[in-house]
Amino acid sequence: MLEARLASEKDLETVKEIWNYCFGDTEKFTTYYFRNRYIKENNVVVENNGKILSSLQLSPYKLCLNGKTYNTSYVVGVSTLPDARGKGCMKAMINFSLQELYRRGELVSILMPIDYRIYGRYGFENCYDVLKYEMDVDELRNFKMKGDFHKYAEGDIDKLIELSEIFQKHANGYTIRDESYFKNLVGEIESDETDLYILDSGRADGYLIYKISDGVMNVREIMYRNMEALKSIMGFIYNHNTQCKKVEITAPVYDKLIHFLENPRDIDIKLEPFITGRVIDVKGYLESITIEDKSFKGSVIIVITDNQIYENNGVFEIKAEAGRLIVEKLKYMSKEDLIAKLEDTNSYEDTIGLGDIHNRDKDAEVLKFTINMFSKLAFSYRDIIEILYLMGYEADDNRNIVKFFKTVFPKKINFFNDYI
Repeated sequence: MLEARLASEKDLETVKEIWNYCFGDTEKFTTYYFRNRYIKENNVVVENNGKILSSLQLSPYKLCLNGKTYNTSYVVGVSTLPDARGKGCMKAMINFSLQELYRRGELVSILMPIDYRIYGRYGFENCYDVLKYEMDVDELRNFKMKGDFHKYAEGDIDKLIELSEIFQKHANGYTIRDESYFKNLVGEIESDETDLYILDSGRADGYLIYKISDGVMNVREIMYRNMEALKSIMGFIYNHNTQCKKVEITAPVYDKLIHFLENPRDIDIKLEPFITGRVIDVKGYLESITIEDKSFKGSVIIVITDNQIYENNGVFEIKAEAGRLIVEKLKYMSKEDLIAKLEDTNSYEDTIGLGDIHNRDKDAEVLKFTINMFSKLAFSYRDIIEILYLMGYEADDNRNIVKFFKTVFPKKINFFNDYI
């Protein structure tokens, strides 16, 4: 019988073996990861008759989402031995992990999917995109490197922190990049034989993280203080034209490089889905929200369905008052009762007793969300108009529920660019 649990000290070597089989990282990177980033209390494993078959990590991050900082877990390293695939290990492991995150009091979680179809079943929905540029290095020939670049050295962290605050200030859902964050990042890229170069004028005006392999420069990240810094970084890349003929650049969707390319039609520019998000605790997350317009008042009733975290299932009345949300759960069912009810009826409305709500307020407008659609809205990745269209509802700006969620969760530009 499959059993999911948190790892213990004795599980380390087996977890490393599964990691190495599934990901094929270099020995240097694997050594770095399990020496510096691995935390057994954040490692979930699945075993059968005492043999560990699957593993994942709940990597801790600080996420700035809708103006609030959340301690959250980034689900990474999801791996299963080949002979155990298709036997329910993933389901057991993800379900346990979601319950564990709820138990810890975490409100949201993120995950980089290898296959969106797999993780959509567990409530994770795409909430972050990236821009991908692919071009001949010669396309950058008119950019000139100005200023001084140097490879990262100790003492640069404060400069990088300041630059990241400037570059991310218009984004949402981003990582808080403090001293601990940059120490981890530097350790990671050094173990992967990747370079970090800084454009420095006494302050960090920009930086890029890149690796050259097989004639291609892969730029994992660029950050810059202004447009002159961006142009200088492109000049730095062009100066590698004898080492590489192609360059691939990953950038946030608010990146400005496209405006300075001479002929963008000759360049492959893609908008790619990147990171999924999920609300772990619906009530807790709603109650954590701060509304910018402190004078805004309103109320709505919503229904949430969540097949993994049963505590999220139910009817919620949400009131906006004095810049915060007051949330009351109007209908609650235990996990056992909910499963039994769902087996007896095809109508979720009947299951959770929406009739009781309408008897209380016959004019109440009730909107039903899956946890997937609610997560897209809660991460401000899509606004309520888009969500209504996706769910097949009428999207009228005059609807009370539209006005309410447009104020509480206005659409924003999300940015996240971490891999472990």
